[in-house]
Amino acid sequence: AALADLAAEGSGPVATDLEEMVAVLSADPLDFGVVDERYGRLVGVLTERITGLEAAIETSERMAERVSAVIRLMVTLVLPVVAILVYRKRAADQLRAAEVKMEAQVAAAKEIARAKDEFVAGMSHEIRTPLTGIYGFSQVLLESPPEATLDRDLIAVIHQEADDLSRMVDDFIAVSRVDGPGIEVTLEPVDLGSVSRAVAERFRRRGVEVEVSGGEVVGLCDRGRFTQALTNLVANAFRHGGPHILIAVDAQGDTARCRVMDDGHGVPAGMEERLFKRFVHESTAALTEGSLGLGTWVCRELVRRMDGDVSYERREAITVFTVTLPVPEVAPAPAEAPLAAVGQ
Repeated sequence: AALADLAAEGSGPVATDLEEMVAVLSADPLDFGVVDERYGRLVGVLTERITGLEAAIETSERMAERVSAVIRLMVTLVLPVVAILVYRKRAADQLRAAEVKMEAQVAAAKEIARAKDEFVAGMSHEIRTPLTGIYGFSQVLLESPPEATLDRDLIAVIHQEADDLSRMVDDFIAVSRVDGPGIEVTLEPVDLGSVSRAVAERFRRRGVEVEVSGGEVVGLCDRGRFTQALTNLVANAFRHGGPHILIAVDAQGDTARCRVMDDGHGVPAGMEERLFKRFVHESTAALTEGSLGLGTWVCRELVRRMDGDVSYERREAITVFTVTLPVPEVAPAPAEAPLAAVGQ
């Protein structure tokens, strides 16, 4: 009965031999010769099977020993070497990154120092120029007889030089406030057209022809800061642009625009990327006459603090600087603004 159960659970040649053995043992009468023969065959099959299993076990043990030896070799030799190489590579990368960062910082420090030196030299030269004119012509007027008719040309030159000097001082103050405690702005609805006409009138008094197009366009800004930015852009167009200057004011959706356009040659090639950086000028020589190299940078800084922006583009033969400002949710009709001082 035990052999029958074992044969039923097994499979293959061994199960077949077991079934034949059960059949021989179940025969009546029992033939002991056949029993011995079947028993001997079954013992041989089982012995061969056991020998094969023992060989497989021995092979597995040898393989396990080899795998264990390889693992021990990796743990004791290969892995430390790999770890050292990885560490050296990371250390070299970190060192190189630190060197690149240090080189960039040194180059930036040198550039800042060079720009400051040029700025100080240019500022000294540019401020001296209007001061010389103011001092000289005012002395002429002082030495004139009291009854003499004042020369309006001399007065106009004094006014123009004082205006340039005031604008440069305003730019310099703006730079110091940007780097220091910051520029304070008070946002309010402002008629950009009114301010544009006031700025244009100031330049017309100096003999500069500036046209204004567009009606009432209300933008949310600081009146004094917007006046300073617009004055810088018009002065920039007068110094570097063409003879025809136009201020165009309009609105697009929730944005108010004020564009300063001229028919000059535009920004030289290669300067577009540096146009809104500090102390920008065309070469390493002295700054352009009448400029500290701060105008466009100051404009963008002022306008961005009013949640707007300033951009430059060249449209065919026209240079366009565009000031964009938000518009108030409910735009009241502001009163006409008087000529605002640029330094406010």
